[in-house]
Amino acid sequence: MGQRPSIRPLRPDEDLPWDLLIDADPSRDMIETYINECEVFVIDEDGGIFGVITLLQLGPTVWDIKIVSVDEAHRHKGFGRALIEHAWRWAREQGCITIYIRTANASIDQFALYQKMGFRMTNIDRDYFLTHPYDEIWRDGIRAFDLVKLEKRL
Repeated sequence: MGQRPSIRPLRPDEDLPWDLLIDADPSRDMIETYINECEVFVIDEDGGIFGVITLLQLGPTVWDIKIVSVDEAHRHKGFGRALIEHAWRWAREQGCITIYIRTANASIDQFALYQKMGFRMTNIDRDYFLTHPYDEIWRDGIRAFDLVKLEKRL
């Protein structure tokens, strides 16, 4: 990879990158409840999308990062961090003061990244993945039971 790929809005003529979205949130039904209200940004190389981030406005100064996903071949190369930093800059331009992100208790790498980037835990939705329409979710040998919500002031 020569020049670092750029992050851009998903074009209206492009299909949603469902493989990446479902990798982050395995319930297509849940994604479909919010995706049409989201701002969607992608990162691609040679026309192939390999990363996505979605943001949903919750209020005049509050946004929620619903999904951050990078395909397996491009992980651990800084693309997830780049997507989040892009989202921060974009949201700040829209007047955002507070941004949220959520992750499963079993998503250890993501949880660590979010904390390294300054997100702080605000609450834990216990048994979220047992009470919502999900099949069992496992990450690194840990079953996802709880949804952890984190916040960052921009």
